[in-house]
Amino acid sequence: MKQFSISVHSFADIHDFVSLSSQQPFDITVGEEQDISGKSLMAMLGLNFRHPVLVSADCDDVAFSEFRTAAARFLA
Repeated sequence: MKQFSISVHSFADIHDFVSLSSQQPFDITVGEEQDISGKSLMAMLGLNFRHPVLVSADCDDVAFSEFRTAAARFLA
């Protein structure tokens, strides 16, 4: 499992991150204490985004690098 942290500041940011995550063929979870699907808008709306949140991706190094690059605007 590979990880990085993101910061989002608006509903549009959450929506864009979920859209990006939904395009990935591997599992993405968000949060440290909960395993919230990064592909579920409803689940993501329940997270506290006052602080950066941890994103975990279950993929190989190449796919992770590409995903992280695509998510660069959200990196904390």
